[in-house]
Amino acid sequence: FVRLQEIQRHQQKQSLNTNEKFIKQHTPPDERDKELSPTNRIDSVSSTTSNILSSPYRAPSVTIETPNSSTSLSSFPDCLFQHRQPLSSTLMPEIHREIARKISSMLLYQEKLLTDIEAKEMDHIAQVIISAHLQFCVCTFEKIQMKIEENPPIWADSVSDDLNCDPALVWANWQLSFPFESILRTFKYYTFFQQISQDDQICLFRHGAFETILVSWFTLFDAEQKLMLTPDFSAYMDRDFIKTIKTLGVIMLEIFDLGMKASHLRWTDSDIALFNALLLMNPERSDLCDKQIVSQIEAKLMQVLYRHLRCHHPNEPNMFLDILQLIPSIQEVNQIHLNAVQYIKRHEPQIFNSLPDVHRETYEGLLP
Repeated sequence: FVRLQEIQRHQQKQSLNTNEKFIKQHTPPDERDKELSPTNRIDSVSSTTSNILSSPYRAPSVTIETPNSSTSLSSFPDCLFQHRQPLSSTLMPEIHREIARKISSMLLYQEKLLTDIEAKEMDHIAQVIISAHLQFCVCTFEKIQMKIEENPPIWADSVSDDLNCDPALVWANWQLSFPFESILRTFKYYTFFQQISQDDQICLFRHGAFETILVSWFTLFDAEQKLMLTPDFSAYMDRDFIKTIKTLGVIMLEIFDLGMKASHLRWTDSDIALFNALLLMNPERSDLCDKQIVSQIEAKLMQVLYRHLRCHHPNEPNMFLDILQLIPSIQEVNQIHLNAVQYIKRHEPQIFNSLPDVHRETYEGLLP
């Protein structure tokens, strides 16, 4: 067993080394050392939702050959989401409210002890993170609002046939709505991201990319109307409609419930940017080489987020605690998605191989 573990670790290390150029390939050379200037804008919390991305709800944007189409059509949805490991055995329990409260108290104490230089450093870190998010993230409130005004969304029942066609095609096109390259470009602007090794950068990106996508999608939800905009901003969906979707219904329900839970908070783009940076720097990711430095950066980012929320949400003292409570649910949905990807790679390799390079390279390092 010990020998098997050594072999697995060696294979994981080889995988990281093989993809050493992964991050550099998707980051323009002239952007690596670029300093972002502050972006002057007012964050919006209005209900929002366009056709920036290839829509998974309309005409197919990729060509996929499915030799056993009859088998695929009948068994694909069930196998995709029902044949998965119980989440309770692999994920941590919800953060206890009292523990979260103690963390908040500790950060408040540390906040009072900050020197002027340390406070300016915290504010500069926040400024860089927020500026990168506003520049590269597709799902900011302002960008979505502009797209809605250009192309008003329709009701999703008008495209229900497209969502319930060939499940392999629907799933593959849905993957194209994941802006992995934009996320990677955002991460590369973080000065603290450059402080860790190339292998650890790849590891953190692979594990955290989909989690940050989920958080960026919080802008798609309207808690009052109980509606969600599709990831391409073309249509509105409610929970009852999502239940009728054959292929993506299970995971979209998980995403919908998470989004509804999160949308009760008065998020701004700045809040989402800082929360995503915190999610990225998770020292508990498997395969990390230097957990200590990642832990130190995580602690600083937690202080940055706490300081930002105290300043910009003074009338919402529990917002920091509520945000921490979302982390287990985000990790759970991330695991459901990873289980689906694992199934696709194992049983539908032609679909997996049809994905863009950045998608396959991101997933390859996470699959057994």
